[in-house]
Amino acid sequence: MRPKTSSTKSQRREADRHIDVVQKALEILDVFDSMAEVNLKQISESTGITANRAIRILGTLESKGYVSRSADTRTYRLGYRALALGKSFEKHNNLTSISRPVLKQIVSICGESASLFVVSGGMRMVLAREEGTHGIRFAVTEGQRMPLHAGAGGKILLAFGEKKLLDQTLAKQELIAITERTITDKAQLIRTLASVREKGYAISQGERIRDSRAIAVPVFGHDGLLVGALGIGGPESRLQGERLQKSLDLLIDAARSLSKMLGWESATGCPLS
Repeated sequence: MRPKTSSTKSQRREADRHIDVVQKALEILDVFDSMAEVNLKQISESTGITANRAIRILGTLESKGYVSRSADTRTYRLGYRALALGKSFEKHNNLTSISRPVLKQIVSICGESASLFVVSGGMRMVLAREEGTHGIRFAVTEGQRMPLHAGAGGKILLAFGEKKLLDQTLAKQELIAITERTITDKAQLIRTLASVREKGYAISQGERIRDSRAIAVPVFGHDGLLVGALGIGGPESRLQGERLQKSLDLLIDAARSLSKMLGWESATGCPLS
């Protein structure tokens, strides 16, 4: 076995240093997530990087177009390359395209139909859908809209969404009964949503379709805000007991994975952490 030479050790230290520099550069870029324009002191205080080192890193980022510097105010902003990368991400990674592989994986494991719901016109809409593999399943189509107060997906959107959405739902003259199990009492709905927020998931039973059961969990974006509800639905006879718990665990893992793909990083208060 050849002994390690001083040259080899030097190369390893150089490689480690380069990796560290990349990490520090990314930490500097992260500062712009909360501030549009920052000065050197703010960058140093936010990252713990010394001013001299930060200047060198910022110089490199500026030369590549990732930040721009104002000569008048001596402040930094994100550059055109950062904007170009963001636009590229939006173009190739919209919510629908990102969610489809996740939905397919859910179905491949549990066999039940999986859907991603979003708010649309004061209702919940099926943004993306993957049909289950079982012969008996409930028909739901992409683009279909349903009341928010009925079903697990709607409860997630109400529980974790903007307060004005809940206020608008409660302001309606009545909550329409779709089945005998649909929650039509506003006080009961408020209590149910509080329980959903506490647990981090929603389970409904025959609220929209008789003899059905659905599970749903929240999906969050890079800002920690709700972007949609990931759900599984099927016959009540299949989604019960141990199978129900395994499906819920699967759904939580899938929602965490999808949220991270959207840039979410364990935002405070998110039940997926």
